[in-house]
Amino acid sequence: MIWPTVNEALGEMVGKAVVSDGTLMTSDVDNLEIAGSEDNPESAGSEERAVTAGRDDSPEIDGREDGTEIAGSEDSPGTAGSEDSPETAGSERAVTAGSEDNAEIAGNEDGTEIAGSEDSPETAGSEDSPETAGSERAVTAGSEDNAEIAGNEDSPEIAGNEDNPETAGSEDNAEIAGREDRPVTAGREVTLTPGTIGSEERPEGSVDCCDTAKTEDTPETTGIDATPDVVGRLGRELTPAIANRRAENAPLTGARM
Repeated sequence: MIWPTVNEALGEMVGKAVVSDGTLMTSDVDNLEIAGSEDNPESAGSEERAVTAGRDDSPEIDGREDGTEIAGSEDSPGTAGSEDSPETAGSERAVTAGSEDNAEIAGNEDGTEIAGSEDSPETAGSEDSPETAGSERAVTAGSEDNAEIAGNEDSPEIAGNEDNPETAGSEDNAEIAGREDRPVTAGREVTLTPGTIGSEERPEGSVDCCDTAKTEDTPETTGIDATPDVVGRLGRELTPAIANRRAENAPLTGARM
């Protein structure tokens, strides 16, 4: 037939032209730049390609067994999870997290700057660290001999301290509200302020006021013997209701009779 003959001839001619001139013919076995080619060093999936993903003998491929820079490699010095890598996570080397002999790894037993270390002077939770939380040293929170820790017993700047003269609630603090020996505290019995209700040592002078209740020494208070404006004062007639009251129950009737 004419068609198969022409097709075969055209295919053979095109194939030869492509193989001899360039490398653009797909599915050609000898093409060096075709995807899937077996001898193409730059094709994906090539077996002999050194820079191919998943290669067994590629030194820069992920998952390599003998690669030097591959993640997950066993003998790679810079690979994560490597056993003999000095800079790999999970490695036994000295710069690996979780290592036993690493001086800068968290959780190390003999590290000097590791959190949770027992003999580290700068580690949180260390027993002999002078700057560690929970330590017995002098700068640790909750320490007994720390002079600047809250809740300390012998600290002069601790709230609630017994010997602190500036602490709220102190027994010998002269400036605490509610103190018994404070001269400016509300509710004191010996208040020296003029005009204070309940004062026993109020100075004389305010004679015109008659609104202060129940003060013994205040001349302007109702119910006082020396008050000139109280019913029952000297020279004033008593009302019948007051005159008939008993003396012990009516203090107003006996005002300087």
